[in-house]
Amino acid sequence: MSKIIFNFGNKTIEKDMNDIKSEKDVKNAFSKVMSKENTMQKVRDEGYLIKMFDDFRLGYINKFEVYPSALKLIKEKRITLKRVKEIAYLTCKIPPNVVDDRIEYMKILDNQL
Repeated sequence: MSKIIFNFGNKTIEKDMNDIKSEKDVKNAFSKVMSKENTMQKVRDEGYLIKMFDDFRLGYINKFEVYPSALKLIKEKRITLKRVKEIAYLTCKIPPNVVDDRIEYMKILDNQL
């Protein structure tokens, strides 16, 4: 029996050739690998941001390190502004309107540089 192996990063799916009846089966197997990778990337991005806000709360870093990182993730569409506000509030009790103001300020600074 021959097998087909889908490899993407550290994700691998093996399928028996007898199980694959059509091109749709191949696409389904590949989409499973991709959706797992996308989920893992989202978890990594949110975990990174949670760590940044936690370090900010503890005084290890300042707002000029946290908010540009958050803005970069927002621009790359890897996280939403709404989720950034939730993370900021849950980790540091920063109100959403303050997050809005700081993100807007970082956009202005980014445009000037």
